[in-house]
Amino acid sequence: MKALILGGTSGLGLGIVTSLEKKGYHPITLSRQKIDSVSHYKCDLGDIGTSLEAFSRIKRDHSSLDLIVCVAGYVSPTNLENQTSEVYDQHIIRNLGYVDLAFDFFKEVLRDVSHPVFVTIGSRWSLKTGCTELLPYIAAKHALRLFTQQKARINPWLKINNYCVPQMHTPASLDVRKKLLEINPYKKQKVFDKDLADPTAIASSLITHLLDYDNKSGVYSIHQTGKIIRNGNKP
Repeated sequence: MKALILGGTSGLGLGIVTSLEKKGYHPITLSRQKIDSVSHYKCDLGDIGTSLEAFSRIKRDHSSLDLIVCVAGYVSPTNLENQTSEVYDQHIIRNLGYVDLAFDFFKEVLRDVSHPVFVTIGSRWSLKTGCTELLPYIAAKHALRLFTQQKARINPWLKINNYCVPQMHTPASLDVRKKLLEINPYKKQKVFDKDLADPTAIASSLITHLLDYDNKSGVYSIHQTGKIIRNGNKP
């Protein structure tokens, strides 16, 4: 069985790759990093042209895919006065645009397998608001959740899940925290979780849940402990 992980070379993505390998999957990764592996494709998912080229190479090299996980995301905290249309566009493109592109490109490939799965990764901000400095990111994650729900409704043959993951101990998460505190030191109490989750443990819980075929398409929240609840309800 083959799984394509878009953004699978660090943090949560790397954890998902490791978890899938343990389940017997052959992972294929795509990211901006250069990795010495025949199963890795280097690409900037924020660029439509290079994304389509990479997707074409993957489709040429792998005639079937059982599972696609869209992990790659983008967040750049900024003051409200600096949140231009270009800033919003970048967040939409890098959090939703490439997902939409991948879905359309690989949809028919997924039709050829018995239990096709398509996954998008959200965050706590996919289900709430409350941080002015993250408004472009929040808008993009809400749009990604709604996109996933719409695709699930019109494609009942395909299992399509959106997982809203907690804040995790990754370089990207720590960088966002640092930038937020530089912009507004008083955000700490309202924005940051007290403890950061282990991305490896979250990935393991996500994949175990995902591969249980009794769990239907939907939006799921993952608590820091790894507990998973449908429809974004708090545990």
